[in-house]
Parts: sequence; C-alpha cells; structure tokens
Amino acid sequence: MISHMPSAENLAHVDAYRAHQLGVAPDVLHRASVVVVSHGPGLEGYQGVYALRSGDSLVVSAPDALQYDLESAVAGRKAEATFNAALLSGTLGGRVERVIGPAWIGHADNIVGEDVRGSRLLDADDANALLRLREACDPADWEHSGIDPALAPIFGVHDDGALIAAASWQALDERIRHVGFVTDPARRGRGFGRAVAAAITTHGAREGAIMQWQTLVSNAPSLAVGRALGYEHRFDSLAFRLREV
Repeated sequence: MISHMPSAENLAHVDAYRAHQLGVAPDVLHRASVVVVSHGPGLEGYQGVYALRSGDSLVVSAPDALQYDLESAVAGRKAEATFNAALLSGTLGGRVERVIGPAWIGHADNIVGEDVRGSRLLDADDANALLRLREACDPADWEHSGIDPALAPIFGVHDDGALIAAASWQALDERIRHVGFVTDPARRGRGFGRAVAAAITTHGAREGAIMQWQTLVSNAPSLAVGRALGYEHRFDSLAFRLREV
C-alpha cells in the first residue's frame, strides 16, 4: 500500500471546506470533543442529520428542531461511542427514513505510482462504448460512480476491444475532486477499476487538485482500492435522511 500524507496546506484546505459545510471553525473538527450544531451553509435545507468524525472529535449537524434531543443524547459521551448509527437513529426515533454509512473519507495529492493498464482519457469517439458500459452495470453502481458522460474528464480502460472500467470526478470546490469509478460486473476482481482510479488520481494530482475518496465502510473492494492508492484517511461520516413531517 502506498501512503503519502497530503501536504499540510492541502489538509488545511480540506478542513476549511468541511468546516464551512458544517458552519464551524476548522479547529472544531479536531478538538477531541462532541458537539451538535445547526446545519451550516453546505447543508442548508438538508432534511437530515449528518455526523462527521475525525479521531476523538465528532460534529453532529442537524435541523434546529432536533438540537435539544441530540444534545441530550450525546452529553458526556466520547466521539467513539457517539458515532454509532443505532444510538443516533434511536434518538431520532421514527423520523429516520434511511441511514447512509458509516463512510470512509480519505484524500491524496500525490501522483500514484501504479500500472494503469493503458487507461486513457476518453473523448467523443468513446461515447457509444461508455453507453455500453453503463448498460452493463447495475443502475445503482453507475449512479454511485457519479460518472456523467457529458462532463470531462473520464478515464477508461479497454480489454479485448471493450470499455470495461471508467473513472471520473465531481468538483466539490475549486480544488477538491471526489473520485468515482465503475467496472463491468463481468470483469471485476482483475484490477481494472483500480487502474482507472489510479489514472484519474494521477491526472488530478498533476493539475494540483486534492483528490477525495469516499466509500461506505461496508464496500470492502472500494475501500481497499482507495487505501492501496494512497488515500489518507481523514474523516468518517454518517448521514440520516429524515421523513418529511
């Protein structure tokens, strides 16, 4: 496994992005405390509760109406015990419609020294091949990849003339790029997804971007790829989507 800690400057940028999202000062993210806050600018209008953990620190962001219940539930608890889907769901009662997570969030700003197996930047001539890859994938897997055929860059790798894996990114701000990839279900387990993920990570690093890898902890293959490519663990998250009332 490659491991290169992103630069202090880039980690500070990541923290500033997350702090703005939550509406807190960046130092709160690493203060060894558990705090409940109202939704910040990045979560304005979100019908849910979002928990972001970094080691011994936990920030729980919620609508104003749920502040008292959550503050009572976390009082006197440490981050490790509070970052618990069952505990927080129980506090929210029947209002929870869906729990997403826990998710692992890591970052990289380095060029990946990996064999990318001929992965290349796709162009307009690859549109039909990308469509065939999309049709071969489970719709949920394609959606989770975040790949939009209309938005560059998209990297792909071919095998026997067919496009079998692709990777792209979503711009979270002017510098952070969230990576997503997908592999033809019939070709999984052969390293093609890792190859395109390595290619787009290297592409972003060369442009000076901060690359982000976020995946459910339960998604062992994706988590293994992110770690193998050198993404440095920074946060864990839990999201609770609430029913409309």
